[in-house]
Amino acid sequence: MTNRVWLIETKLSPPVPNDDLIDRPRVLTALDGISSHKVGFLVAPAGYGKTSLLGQWAQHARGAGLNIAWLSLDRKDRELRQFASYCIAALSRSGISLGQLELAAEQFLAEIPIASVVPRLVAGLSAPEGTTVLILDDYHLADGSDIAEFLMTLISYSPRKLKIIISSRAIPSFGTSSLLATRQAFEVGAETLRFSTDEMRSFAGEAFDATGLQELETETEGWAVAVRLAKLAGPNTRGQQVLPTTEREHIANYLVQQILRHCSDDERRFLLYTSILDQFTPDLAAQLCGRAASNSVLQDSVIVRPLLVRLESAEQWYRYHHLFSELLQGILNSDFPDLVADLHADASRWFEEKGDIGSAVAHAAKAGDIDRAAQLVIDAGGWQLAMYGDISYLKTLVGNFSPDQLHRYPRLRLAYALTLMKDGAIRESAAQLEMIELGRHYQDLTEREKQDYIAVKVHLDIYQDAIFSDAWYQDSAETLAGWPPDNPRGAAVLHAAVAVSATARWQFDTAVEAGNAGVAAMRRANSILGVAYCYVHLGQAAFYQGDLELASAHLQEAAQLAEDNFGADSRLGANCGIVLQSINYWRDHSTLDADLLFSRLKVACEADSWFDIYYTGFSCLMDHCSAVRDINLAHAVVDLSRASCRRRELARLNLLHPLFELSAAVIEGSESRILVAQRKSIEIQSRLEGQFGETANLIPLSEADIILGRLEAATRFTAANMSALDRLIDVAEERSANFFLVRLLVLRARLSTSKRDNQAGIGDILSAAHFAARMAMRSPFTTSDDVLALVRATIRFGREKPENRLEVSFLNDCLANAVTQRQHLAAAQKPLLSAREIDVLGELSVGQSNKEIARVLDMTDHTVKFHLKNIFEKLGVDNRISAINVGRSSGLIH
Repeated sequence: MTNRVWLIETKLSPPVPNDDLIDRPRVLTALDGISSHKVGFLVAPAGYGKTSLLGQWAQHARGAGLNIAWLSLDRKDRELRQFASYCIAALSRSGISLGQLELAAEQFLAEIPIASVVPRLVAGLSAPEGTTVLILDDYHLADGSDIAEFLMTLISYSPRKLKIIISSRAIPSFGTSSLLATRQAFEVGAETLRFSTDEMRSFAGEAFDATGLQELETETEGWAVAVRLAKLAGPNTRGQQVLPTTEREHIANYLVQQILRHCSDDERRFLLYTSILDQFTPDLAAQLCGRAASNSVLQDSVIVRPLLVRLESAEQWYRYHHLFSELLQGILNSDFPDLVADLHADASRWFEEKGDIGSAVAHAAKAGDIDRAAQLVIDAGGWQLAMYGDISYLKTLVGNFSPDQLHRYPRLRLAYALTLMKDGAIRESAAQLEMIELGRHYQDLTEREKQDYIAVKVHLDIYQDAIFSDAWYQDSAETLAGWPPDNPRGAAVLHAAVAVSATARWQFDTAVEAGNAGVAAMRRANSILGVAYCYVHLGQAAFYQGDLELASAHLQEAAQLAEDNFGADSRLGANCGIVLQSINYWRDHSTLDADLLFSRLKVACEADSWFDIYYTGFSCLMDHCSAVRDINLAHAVVDLSRASCRRRELARLNLLHPLFELSAAVIEGSESRILVAQRKSIEIQSRLEGQFGETANLIPLSEADIILGRLEAATRFTAANMSALDRLIDVAEERSANFFLVRLLVLRARLSTSKRDNQAGIGDILSAAHFAARMAMRSPFTTSDDVLALVRATIRFGREKPENRLEVSFLNDCLANAVTQRQHLAAAQKPLLSAREIDVLGELSVGQSNKEIARVLDMTDHTVKFHLKNIFEKLGVDNRISAINVGRSSGLIH
């Protein structure tokens, strides 16, 4: 892998004021207005000296104790992650400590959800003492809707100690008028920036006599760049300076031509040749102009030196005023068109030697050497940059090529296709891969191109949820068997995909073997990101197996790698957090921070993830909503699921969404919605049962059975298919899918009991407890009153059977956990019920008579009546139905 260099340090460096700059206290004082505002706008057409003035003011402000963060923008900064990364880098170099956000910015924020950047920035900016001013120079080059929204959010929420000054040729596209109207912002415009007569006299010195100065003022109207160029064009010995009375750009062009007429050949060559560069060092100038001539001009030229803007940097970096550079390039293209490509080629080679591949590719493309530009991207890693968290960097590299140019380079098109996948443009990405086959037959690709195609196609298969068929599985195994050892990155991707596929098929031995092989291959490829994701796949497999300790260990390792390398708020970190929170929920439902899980799931849905992460998060939240009757959260989860189905082409997620709608309808108690959602869900269940041999559908089929079975157990609706449920339980037990097995057994116990087959229900609870005890998976036994009643009955049944000692002990633990949670809940509620009263109310809520309650809870009929009397008094009711309703509304029972 080529060492990547994407962050151009000199973009973070303000210009060093030239010796001939005059003091402009009038304008500098206007900029001091930032002290009483959040934002300052410096808006004027090109050539009004905005950058030079800001450089002077920055030097003055630093002397007054302000922290100055500088960022010079260009058109490439329209990509939001690049813009945000540069803002973070600028603030960091000004002395603001932003912690892991700095590390994330160095990696282009590739693994960070962009929505989390502003909150993290605001938190970091709130800590230090003193005021920091972020200066965004040439903002018009980067202005766009995404950038404007980001900046407006930052301005709205940032502390007062952060100030922002924006220089631009035009009014920025975000809420400038509102900021000005509310006096949060001020504006310095062209009228203020014009040179006054005194300033022109001070700047021009002896270059003009009184008449010449008056003509200069008349023609330029105080336009700074024209005044500077007129001075450098040379004094008129007769005291008269001749300027054409035309548009401003023609004046500037005329003056540049006059300057070039006074230049030596070396000076003229230097100015024209280096104009193609955004910025340059003496060494880079020498690459284009020749070392001797370049050094001579830089050291001695009285014409060239005043035209250079020196940047604050440990090295000597220079640039021209943008307008002057544009004018020089126009002359170069007109007078020496054949030289332009050679100059860009020389610049490209220089940047390549320095390791700045981004600039090398850009100049190679401008030179018209598309073959070399493409090879630079491929040598830098191509699509494989995504394995190192460099997807945004890859987007920048690929952005140098037109669609027509991409046609010629399959590996470049593959890189482009992968960037589209990461942006959620799945269909567009699939079209790019299809074009490779249509435009250049697959058999004509080189072996390495075929390997790259396979690896990127596997990414697409995961995004399209298409890696579960027997044919795909067999093809992948055969491909891996013949995979060359010198391409570990491609092998790592295939191993990871096989792990995901095997996990979905409940073939856990294969999943673990593939996951471990993926870790080893990712380590050989030196992809920390890839290693971490393989640990997530291993954790997911262990979770489905019911080995929650091992699952947590894998996921905590992945989360630590995420935090150490990509920041705590990375997409990888969010994925780990979703599964870890879900594991903890299934151990003990009271540990769930539902808002945090929802926010992490939202990050995964908006950014980049796969089915298992979505399923784990959505199913956990919907189970929680059903347990606590949280209809508002349930609707939010359903809305997020719907949006994710639209954004991601995941077939199994589309199957699950109607099931989540059914769960929400049950919680809401809307019979009409239940009927609609039930019909859709039964259709899905029937279709999945008809495809039972296609094991990829085991997870959505399990969820369909659980949700429809829960509907039947809790309402009068008939929805469950017991024979299909029996068959699925057998498969789950056979394949050790113990997470699903426990939930399915508890469901069947509920259904059996609702049909008055208590013995079968107790048997299933004992079986479920047998597996759940080994993973401390309590929640399926504690979040439902009818299940708790079954748990109590099972405890009584199993007490006298030594062979059930483990299961009974575990069920006692579940019961104690449920009682403790209800006591905590009761303590927070008014009126209070005792733990025993909550037990009685729970039995009452599932329709038990006094005699049945007495039998279940091991008490006399008289004791039950006594408890009921106390319950009615404490709840302020006079009948059973009212007591149940108040108990549910107050959270005492579910």
